[in-house]
Amino acid sequence: MKVTAVIGVLLLGHLTVAQFEQEASETAVYEVIKEGEGYEERMYPPAAWVCHESSGLSSARASKDSFFALFRYITGSNDAGKKIPMTAPVTMFRGNTPSGSSMMQMCFYIPEAHQLNPPAPTEEGVYVEDRPPLRIMASRFGGFVWKENQWALQAKLLKQTLEGAAETNVNYNGFYSVGYDSPMKWEDRRNEIWYVMKN
Repeated sequence: MKVTAVIGVLLLGHLTVAQFEQEASETAVYEVIKEGEGYEERMYPPAAWVCHESSGLSSARASKDSFFALFRYITGSNDAGKKIPMTAPVTMFRGNTPSGSSMMQMCFYIPEAHQLNPPAPTEEGVYVEDRPPLRIMASRFGGFVWKENQWALQAKLLKQTLEGAAETNVNYNGFYSVGYDSPMKWEDRRNEIWYVMKN
């Protein structure tokens, strides 16, 4: 559904403002491998994503910097000067750098029309990532996520669920927090936590 409005983008509890012309036009495809009690095992095929990462910053500052950098990419800050439709989901990986400082990588899925030849970013720090096949464990929950500790709690709950289900092939060194919806959507919101599988 097309909308034209200035909206608040709620990411990690930080309110930023951006102008969107429409809801997400396309969603990254995946295959459900297994449905468990409170989780899914999924396989995402290889795909191009446009990403930005920050380290050593607060979650609010990192999310703001990354979001606007990626938003500028899809609104023309690329070598083709193209406007690229907003997609879903927005993934945010949280982990640590080799030095031990916190890092966050935010990525937008690149639409199918640009998958084979995505425009190159022109802004420093923005890059196209060719993700290999990604096998994950995912849990889904609704509502607005206002604070970083809400993501952390959901990640903890998924870890407990997976351990209780004897799912041992899971990498717990970091997790993805994943959003699908514009802040203009008030009901039936879709948020997810992902853990990547070891093999």
